[in-house]
Amino acid sequence: MSALVTDRDRLTTMQACLEQGLMEPAVFELVVRELPPRRNFLVAAGLEQALQFLKSLSFSEAEFAWLRDHGGHSPELLEYARTLRFNGDVDAMPEGTVFFAGEPILRISAVLPLALLVESRLLNLVHFETSIASSAARLVTAAGGRRLIDFGLRQAHGAEAALLAARAAYIAGFDGTCTADASRRFGIPSFGTLGMRPADAGIAMLAVLARASPGRITLLIDTSAAATSAESLTVLTSALRRDGDSRGGPQTDGDTGTRAVALRGLLDATGLAGLTIYASGDLDEEGIATLIDSGAPIDGFGLRGWLSSTAESGLVDAVYAMRQYGSSDDSNASDRTAPGTAWPGARNVLR
Repeated sequence: MSALVTDRDRLTTMQACLEQGLMEPAVFELVVRELPPRRNFLVAAGLEQALQFLKSLSFSEAEFAWLRDHGGHSPELLEYARTLRFNGDVDAMPEGTVFFAGEPILRISAVLPLALLVESRLLNLVHFETSIASSAARLVTAAGGRRLIDFGLRQAHGAEAALLAARAAYIAGFDGTCTADASRRFGIPSFGTLGMRPADAGIAMLAVLARASPGRITLLIDTSAAATSAESLTVLTSALRRDGDSRGGPQTDGDTGTRAVALRGLLDATGLAGLTIYASGDLDEEGIATLIDSGAPIDGFGLRGWLSSTAESGLVDAVYAMRQYGSSDDSNASDRTAPGTAWPGARNVLR
């Protein structure tokens, strides 16, 4: 990732530090000011990507040329940028750790200009993945042991968001993802669906696709013609089982509770009681809890846009606050707006 993935004012501040000789080590902590509404805890995530960014931090020739030719940067800044590498220290919570407001998720100790430069990207990575992991943990709790699959790729805000959301959700307890590259990069179990729609090529084609699919099959029921699709499902599944293929389970969206009850009855009546039923859609924790409380016979959930792109998962208010500069614990270096940060100096979290 480019070293220029930073706010422009970080470059200006770096230049001011160099001109004023402010080159002593500084300590910055990434903390969450307050817990979001209706949240009692958060889940740390994003450390691996943060460390990868810091290890590879440098300005390429093209990036250095941009610095030189745009913005009137000083010779001091250009000289510093030419050989810049991250040579500071990092302390952090292990990913998956439950934490609370005011506790440092990650701590950077480095000379002041360097510590300032990395602020934006660290917040970008750790804040995003922590937000997703914290939301995913609540979904896992709501699901009560039922399987959860990330289906968020198509509605995520870009490819990186989709990949990191799948990773963060897996850290928090999701069982897998539909995104193939997330499975490749992070070792997350992959899942997919085959559509059961009247307009499809027919049972014979679905049987070919099902036999070609690795691992477990999830068959998506079209709710606009659920009865027809479900009947087709029984024909398809029976055909597969005659060939010794026992994989598979239907998935339903739309009016999931009613559809699931009807589908479960049809499956049980036709000797397919062993097939599982998944619900999919833009379900949040309240929607999942409502379905479960209603007694809907749902064995798992495939969750899409809500997890990786909506405002609910972005409510975590993270800040990157200076705790110490040089050898003294100057109270002016403390961010007094965050709970528990009125006392200056670096902190540890003990549990």
